[in-house]
Amino acid sequence: MTILSLKGEQIAEFCDPLGELRIKVFADWPYLYRGNLNYERTYLKTYFESHHSMAYLIFDQEQLVGATTAILLTDEKENIKKPLIEREFDPMKVIYFGESILLPAYRGQGWGKVFMDKRLEFAAEIPQVLWATFCSVLRPDDHPLKPKDYRPLTQFWLQQGFQPVDGLTTDIEWLDCDQASPTVKPLQFWLKNIRDKKES
Repeated sequence: MTILSLKGEQIAEFCDPLGELRIKVFADWPYLYRGNLNYERTYLKTYFESHHSMAYLIFDQEQLVGATTAILLTDEKENIKKPLIEREFDPMKVIYFGESILLPAYRGQGWGKVFMDKRLEFAAEIPQVLWATFCSVLRPDDHPLKPKDYRPLTQFWLQQGFQPVDGLTTDIEWLDCDQASPTVKPLQFWLKNIRDKKES
């Protein structure tokens, strides 16, 4: 296994492999995302144009099998920034955790915790940052494509010190695997204060 820890413009070299991995992993529940590489290139451009972003990549020989990203909220898209700004969070003091993705064969080996730790380390390197946040997709429990053996990551996130914030959500549009046209999905924000609470 080969590990690469990248910042900002260094991520650009791996844009297509990272986009292809996102498409593969996010095709599964709960995302059900039918992606395309052109969209992925536009999405990932935000990360390699930022001066405060990171990507941590895992390769098995030449294949990218896992990745995680983070970015200062001020550099994120408006639909991610706006709900937090409306709650009076300073985007210069918030790190947004993007994807944390692994191919199925590499799950259950502790990489999820490694990904979380690497993003928190990155957040802690930026002195003014007080908060880390990410979004989870909200899907109805009775959705026909929900696997019977699906195990949500809620308990893991709680163990890492994150909490869902009541009413703090955003909407993102994408095309589901079983749909003919894109639809809007609600996403829930989770937050963690990475500093001493007295500093917040």
